[in-house]
Amino acid sequence: MRDSMNNTLKKTKIDLIVVTIVKTLKENNIALTISKKYIADVLLAQRAIWKHVFDVKSIKKDEKWHKIVIHSLKIEIFNMKIEMKYLKIELEKYNSELKLIINSIWLSKGENKARKNHASTILTFKIKAEAQRHLKKRLLAARLTYRTVEYQDYRSNDQCQKCQTFEHLQNKCNRLLRCLYCERNHQIWNHKCQLPTCKDEQSCNHMISRCCNCQNAHFANSAMCKTYQTAQSISS
Repeated sequence: MRDSMNNTLKKTKIDLIVVTIVKTLKENNIALTISKKYIADVLLAQRAIWKHVFDVKSIKKDEKWHKIVIHSLKIEIFNMKIEMKYLKIELEKYNSELKLIINSIWLSKGENKARKNHASTILTFKIKAEAQRHLKKRLLAARLTYRTVEYQDYRSNDQCQKCQTFEHLQNKCNRLLRCLYCERNHQIWNHKCQLPTCKDEQSCNHMISRCCNCQNAHFANSAMCKTYQTAQSISS
């Protein structure tokens, strides 16, 4: 996709190069990063030439927004998109000086959220001071109060060294510990053969690799893993 974009840009009179194209997990967006020689406005001015490369509804310059997270929001109250719009209205009505740029979005993916009664949602502000004003305090919505924390931005291919899944790092992980090599509940340095007679410390022919993400016979960070490949392709 990046090569197709850059080949199209060769038709312009400027030496404009797209460095990366990243597909985001949330809202199915595509983010373009151009060479430092130019600003985003230059690329936008040439959109008539390159917009056919992507099947998108709209094209706009990325803005630096500031986010916080509401924890323990009851899913059944605000499950649908229209209900998330009402959440924005509720938050702005009952919390002084709170003004969101867009409707809130769930922090968890759909399949993970479906297994829960409560989940976290992201609140987006235009100005950092506005986000900080409502950080680490309780906000009122739907006759309930919710605590807030700082939003941590992770890439889809960030792999947690505790649970071995993707999209977060171990400093924010509350999941069960999984071994990178065998998926059992221990640290990788405690991964040892179960046979008393085996003298190998870390690896031997007796131990079978098992990925905790796809259940196949390889390490959780193996390039052969379908889950690993998916995470890498989204961020490529």
